[in-house]
Amino acid sequence: MSSRAAGARTAASALAFTATQTDAGNAYGVAFDVAVTGSAGGVTVSASWDGVQDATTTTEPGDGTVTIRHTFAKLGVHTYSITVTDGSQTATASGSVAPDGSDYTAYGPTRLLDTRTNKTTLKPNTSIRLKIGGNGGISADAVAAVLNLTVTHGSAAGYITAYPDGSTHPLASNVNFTANQTVANLSFVPVGADGYVDFYNGGRGTVDLIADIDGYFSQAAASGYTPIPPSRLVDTRNGTGAAKAQIPATGSIAVQIAGKAGVPAGVTAVALNVTATGNKSAGYLTTYPDGSKLPATSNVNFPAGVTVANAVVVPVGTDGKIRIANGPGLGVDAVVDIAGYYSTGSTSAFLATDPTRVVDTRTEQPLAAFGGLSLELTKNGTAPLPTALVYNATIPGATGPGYLAVTPEPTTPPTSLPAVSTLNFTKNQTVPNLVQATPGSQTGNIDFWNVCNTPNNLVVDVFGYYLTY
Repeated sequence: MSSRAAGARTAASALAFTATQTDAGNAYGVAFDVAVTGSAGGVTVSASWDGVQDATTTTEPGDGTVTIRHTFAKLGVHTYSITVTDGSQTATASGSVAPDGSDYTAYGPTRLLDTRTNKTTLKPNTSIRLKIGGNGGISADAVAAVLNLTVTHGSAAGYITAYPDGSTHPLASNVNFTANQTVANLSFVPVGADGYVDFYNGGRGTVDLIADIDGYFSQAAASGYTPIPPSRLVDTRNGTGAAKAQIPATGSIAVQIAGKAGVPAGVTAVALNVTATGNKSAGYLTTYPDGSKLPATSNVNFPAGVTVANAVVVPVGTDGKIRIANGPGLGVDAVVDIAGYYSTGSTSAFLATDPTRVVDTRTEQPLAAFGGLSLELTKNGTAPLPTALVYNATIPGATGPGYLAVTPEPTTPPTSLPAVSTLNFTKNQTVPNLVQATPGSQTGNIDFWNVCNTPNNLVVDVFGYYLTY
């Protein structure tokens, strides 16, 4: 016999819910999975955002999980309140939330790490940590850092992988080098939850590492990114945008940014590809905002007689210009191509991803001479079409002299290839460079072109992407 007394009723469960934040698939959006229990019938789920009631409500016949979404007009921390009612019972919960997108804050350029001076040369297959969040004037909430990484004094060939502290180093690379080579590459590095990033030496020998910061991304509202069609701003070989003359030792040139190639006044920073060529000695170039003091940093490191390109993100001076300075070596020509700019008026926010290898033709088929490869964005797991993607492209062991061009699809070589190069290589070189690539408006794909008389392999690692509302 049941122990329940005759006529007794079981008390109804109290209405309750748990709200779990999920991926909104939108740089400015948030989403919650609301799991309802204890309802006495149909339920209605509603929300307010920053104190404003959302006109949209969601209904369910009873217990279960519903998803609610909202898109904010700007990044940063916002408030929310979720209400669930079944007509007779009401449950509420409130708190604060931030969209996943991040904006750019220019910083420096400033040197944060030099293992030559702090005696922490990287040994083979070891890592070193670097504090980003809360270091100096860098926000403690930084989610990604824009670092120019330079390797030197390598005792053997190898590569450096930059990744967020607290995770395992991924199958990706940021800087590839040969023995005794000094080479730099720009890197977008996700920051660990503890504010640190790690650098792994995947080489067989020791190597010194230098890290200069140009800026960082955080979820606070700052500057968004606007990509523009690649175009040439400066070529000192023919007098484009500057005098027809090499930059002399310890000399510099000003480069007008605002008002050129569709760039408006008041931009925070500019994304460029800077190429050093015609150099008769080893040296380096430094980019920095016009009107400020020359920093103790470098962007493009080159040996004598070798053309070297490197992506840079450089703050723009209040006069709308940047400056490019030559080191103490002999004269050098500079070629400057623009890829995009950062401004408070742009709504394209950055979402960092774990560094991921998406292309390696060494396991498939090399790019044919003057041939290309189309990269499908579906490989990156993004739902809306990105404004731009951040890649590291590497030509490993070039078979001859040439350059890599990156274009929105469709492009038909050789007549419609742009007069700009992403990276330049000579025979037997392994050359990386960061690419902020714009997808084609028709296909959403990005094309990589091997502008060379011989086939070459290509390795592509993705580090993040930009999305608008």
